[in-house]
Amino acid sequence: MAFKTRKRFVGVGEGRSKPIYIEPTVHDTAVLIPFYNPARYKRILKNALYVISTLKEKNIPVFVAECVFHKYKPQIPNATLVLKSDSYMFYKEQLLNKLVPHVPKKYTKLIFLDADIIFDTPDWVDTT
Repeated sequence: MAFKTRKRFVGVGEGRSKPIYIEPTVHDTAVLIPFYNPARYKRILKNALYVISTLKEKNIPVFVAECVFHKYKPQIPNATLVLKSDSYMFYKEQLLNKLVPHVPKKYTKLIFLDADIIFDTPDWVDTT
């Protein structure tokens, strides 16, 4: 007798039956995400890609600054800002500081968010 195995979900957002967020009613708020992955862990990258896609899916403005190390190429497609470094210190704050000038002035409220945060409140942008 053959047993069926459960399909393992590996794609970004694959297996999710409905969106987790709702489109915000405010239009002056943007999310800024610093991303750095010096050890190039796959899980860290997958988490970041998932979070970014869930934000974009509901038209939540998101801007990403990625720090790339040594000879490697960027991991986040279409990141707003890509910087290179040979040092492993103080990324988050530096990335956010360098990203802010790239955000259009119409966004007067900025949410700094780690690349692996998911909120359980669908209207979290409006609530914030």
